[in-house]
Amino acid sequence: MWVRSIEDYSKALKIVAPKREKKRNAEEQLRIKMEYLATLEATFQELAEKLRKLEETLNASTAKQ
Repeated sequence: MWVRSIEDYSKALKIVAPKREKKRNAEEQLRIKMEYLATLEATFQELAEKLRKLEETLNASTAKQ
């Protein structure tokens, strides 16, 4: 019975091990993409703030004229 259990475990592990590896790779890729997204969001926030300031300058100049 013990040998049969070990054999069943071995067969199951041959199926599960590649799936675990794919999952680990997918999670690593997700982590990398999330870090990249965070840098893009930070850049977007900087550019949005710069745009807001330029629009304020434009509005002030237009009002002044």
